Amino acid sequence: MDRSIDNLSQTNFSIEAENAELRRGVSALKAALDELKRQVSDSILPVDAESFRALAEQGEAMITRYDMDGTFLYASPSRTQITGYELEEIVGQSAYDFMHPDDIEMVSRDIHPRLRNGESVRYQWRAKIKGGGYRWMESSTQVLFDEKQNPLQIHCTSIDIHRQKEVELSLQQSEARWRAMVEGSPDYVRVVDKNLRLIYANRVMPGQSWTPDQYVDYRDWVPKESRELVANAVADAIATQSTIVLDDLNYGTSVEEYWLRIRFSPILRDGESHVLIIVTDITALKQGQAAVRESEEKYRLLFERGPEPAWVIEQDSWAFLAVNPASVKHYGYSEQEFLSMTALDVRCPEDIEGFVSRMKRYRGRKEGRNRFIRHRKKDGSVIFVDALWHEIEFQGRRAYLVLCRDMTDEKEAEERIQATNLELDRRVSERTAQLEATNQELESFTYSVSHDLRSPLRSIDGYSTMLLTDHGYLLNDEAKDYLERIRVAGRRMSDLINNLLGLSRLTRTPLKPEKLSLTYLAQSILDDLRSRNPDFTGDVYVHPEMWVVADPQLVQIAMTNLIENAVKFSSKRSNSMIEVGVVDEHGDRKFYVKDNGAGFDMAYSDKLFGAFQRLHSDREFEGTGIGLATVQRIIQRHGGRIWAEAAVDKGATFWFSLPDMPEG
Repeated sequence: MDRSIDNLSQTNFSIEAENAELRRGVSALKAALDELKRQVSDSILPVDAESFRALAEQGEAMITRYDMDGTFLYASPSRTQITGYELEEIVGQSAYDFMHPDDIEMVSRDIHPRLRNGESVRYQWRAKIKGGGYRWMESSTQVLFDEKQNPLQIHCTSIDIHRQKEVELSLQQSEARWRAMVEGSPDYVRVVDKNLRLIYANRVMPGQSWTPDQYVDYRDWVPKESRELVANAVADAIATQSTIVLDDLNYGTSVEEYWLRIRFSPILRDGESHVLIIVTDITALKQGQAAVRESEEKYRLLFERGPEPAWVIEQDSWAFLAVNPASVKHYGYSEQEFLSMTALDVRCPEDIEGFVSRMKRYRGRKEGRNRFIRHRKKDGSVIFVDALWHEIEFQGRRAYLVLCRDMTDEKEAEERIQATNLELDRRVSERTAQLEATNQELESFTYSVSHDLRSPLRSIDGYSTMLLTDHGYLLNDEAKDYLERIRVAGRRMSDLINNLLGLSRLTRTPLKPEKLSLTYLAQSILDDLRSRNPDFTGDVYVHPEMWVVADPQLVQIAMTNLIENAVKFSSKRSNSMIEVGVVDEHGDRKFYVKDNGAGFDMAYSDKLFGAFQRLHSDREFEGTGIGLATVQRIIQRHGGRIWAEAAVDKGATFWFSLPDMPEG
């Protein structure tokens, strides 16, 4: 902020000097122009060509004559000197062709009507320069009349005012630049004379008021206790021709309190000594400084009283610059010992090279973290540390604030966990090998069941059929009934073997999940049941838009078992009803198959999904007891679950869930 104030003050001095020089130039030019104007403005120029030419060619003024339409009739040699155009190049041409386009309308609209009325007109315009550019001229123009007052010619006497216009423009730009800078300054800028009378103010502070025509003693804008200081500062600035600074001046209103810094710089204004006063509001700076002091105090307390070791180390040398009491207590070194050491001294020798290399890579980063690094205490014991570091400036030096947390116990626990995990991995490998061996034994058993048991069953069924067919006439009805029961039992055992083989294959079949419509699948299963069982006339409702991501073949097996059970156990109802639907509760979708059939006692629900477990006898409802076990195995393979709700003679509802991405 001080630098910006110095720059503003120095710029003001420079602009004031520039303005004074420009004003002196303008004054000199105006004096010369006024003398020239006096010499030519009141001259009664003769219409006589010879007399006119002799007079025109003697002076420095640019003399031209035009006809009443503005066509060149004559131009003095001075015009050639000023514009570069020779007489033969302009005579017979329109004056407008040698004038700045922006001035043509002014001359034709404003000047010519007045000339025709007999007025002598003075105006400024821009003459075209041969080779490019324009030059400012000031002309005194009148119409020459004959003795009968008929207009003859337009007579124009012009002087070159280009330098004057440049100086005026520079002055305007300088003043505009100064004003823009001052008006846009965030500071309060004032100019006072040596008696402290206020000459200028870019804006006023709260509680002040002023208009340029109002007399104000600047001391009235200053608290009473500071008025003598301000008066002395103004006098000293003028006397010593140097900048005087008053810092930390308190300025209060009924609403708010401000802290100010005021700079008094001597300047010249219209040849008299004045003082430029720049008032800077440093309230925020003071508040910020107070906040910084408070923050530093808080951090100092945190550093000193923190329960974990903390220290400050220099970036280049790694020397300890400060340590907290927790470091002294935890590492065993005294504070004086720490301050004579570097961060390398608390590391294991074999870790030093890696630490230095790592910290060089981190150079330029504001903060970082190193986990499970090794530190060495004074007694030689090694601990594992989690170190957080932040780049700071400490006592004018670039440094790191390092916060250390002893993680030795966690490191040892982690190593124990890793050892435990290795042991678990070993056990899992052994158990997996055992399971694979068991699966191979089960596959061998399954193969034996499928081949060794099926062959005797086929023989029993075949011989029983042959006995009934070939010798049935020798048997009475009771013997025939026995043979038929043998055949039915054989077929039931064959079905049990087939279902058992199917259940065992479910664990080995790889999943091939895809998006499929459970609505379409359920409807297809019901249509097939109706075609195979024309006597089924129950009411069926399948919810629309039921989608799942699952293995199509396995889900079809599960849905077929659930729907066939619903049809079977509700078949004895005169008004059987079956519903396949879904419930969505906050994104948790649960599918269900519901019937109003025989139901079951929930006290036996734990046996529901076990293989060969049946809650109804064969005389009530036929079946093998494998279906629900198969359904459960399929749902579980997809990462879902299945459960049931029922009551005796009030139907049953089988619920199941399927995640969007089933596990393989």
